[in-house]
Amino acid sequence: MVSLTRVFIATTEGPSEIQRIAEDDPDVKSVICLNGTAEALPVSLDYHSFVRKPTGVVECLFGCPTYRVDVSRRISNGQSWQLGLLLAHGLHAQGRLATKDGPADEVYWVTGEVRHNLDVMPVDHVREKLQQSESLFDGLAHLHTKVTVLVPDGNFVETEAQIRALGLDVNLASVRCWDDFGLSAQDPDTPAPRRKPWRRVIIGVLALLLPVSAAAVLGPWWKADVPKAIGVPLQPPLHSEPVAAPPTLTPLPPAVESPKASEPVPLPSPAVHAPPAAVPEPPPPPKSAPVEQSAPPPLVVSAVERRAPPGSGCGRLRLTGAATVDSEITATTNGFDTRSATGLCEVEFRVTNPSTERRFVGIVVDTTIEGADPRSASETVPPGGSISLTVSPKVWDGAKSWKASLTVSDAPGHRTGGETPTSPTKPKTFTYIADAPMEPRFR
Repeated sequence: MVSLTRVFIATTEGPSEIQRIAEDDPDVKSVICLNGTAEALPVSLDYHSFVRKPTGVVECLFGCPTYRVDVSRRISNGQSWQLGLLLAHGLHAQGRLATKDGPADEVYWVTGEVRHNLDVMPVDHVREKLQQSESLFDGLAHLHTKVTVLVPDGNFVETEAQIRALGLDVNLASVRCWDDFGLSAQDPDTPAPRRKPWRRVIIGVLALLLPVSAAAVLGPWWKADVPKAIGVPLQPPLHSEPVAAPPTLTPLPPAVESPKASEPVPLPSPAVHAPPAAVPEPPPPPKSAPVEQSAPPPLVVSAVERRAPPGSGCGRLRLTGAATVDSEITATTNGFDTRSATGLCEVEFRVTNPSTERRFVGIVVDTTIEGADPRSASETVPPGGSISLTVSPKVWDGAKSWKASLTVSDAPGHRTGGETPTSPTKPKTFTYIADAPMEPRFR
């Protein structure tokens, strides 16, 4: 079975996990995106130069000229990310790179600059990067996984001193040249990546079809208007044929003479009709009292907490794929009670429709988790159905305090039978607090 390795790029803002590497079309540029989204990081231009020939080394080593890389945290415009990405490319070429939410047998924390001749150069701010990664090492402390800090030879002494000062239980390794690392560019039995020729094929087909399409579109206009404009006859003039004589009209029969004005014309006597008998109007129907529509029952708001079992942690569950311990709590009118953030891996906020009719429900969740944007969802929920949004704290940051605001609004769905619709209810906000009295530290 092939062992899998997870790679973290060390930055001064914290470790950035390489979540995925994928070959892309050679006609586009390589790019680094944030957390699987369409947001390209500013460092993408430098990464493209690091990949593509003649400036880059990745294409020379692994054959493909274009890649897309997804990372979990922003990377600055320095050069210390190069060694970590080159290591990830080598693992990807051998099928050994662990992807997001997948298991891993080993973890690498890497920093270093790589020259075009594959020499690994020392970088700055290694001590600060280690301090910003303490939470990551705390989350990995309970795992039966080998954790290796990989730095250039020029940074080995200061890195070893900082690891001892922080009391980290990790392995330390250094590298002077990429060739000395022992990771081959590509397995001999693995075929070279095939480039995608579909764009060139489509361009060729369009080039062949363009003249035919132009002739089909412009043909009627050319035949009708262009010859008149330039004075060139389209075809020889046709011989004129004799015009047939119009048909002879048959005269109408003579009109009947009207009576002379001197002779009086008798007028018909008007007919006398008896007036109709009066019909009594029916009495108006009794007015029925308007049917009052009762207000629907309030929505049920709850939170499903998924925690790590005792003696484990969220990072271990993520790497091993083990199951969480789930529990559901229901909110009151004042929100949720304060909950413990220790071992809390994920919270699913759920809104259930308890009424007997459909209701259009909208929810918005905004948290204080760093880098987490507000999320929203809305849909028509059937009776007994529910709508939910999931919030995940930073798995490598350990148990830190955070807060979430859940805003819920609803309105009845489409009604039939002439019932009076109920107006939308006023949005309600529920507060969820995950509290950690002390920040975890590995000793």
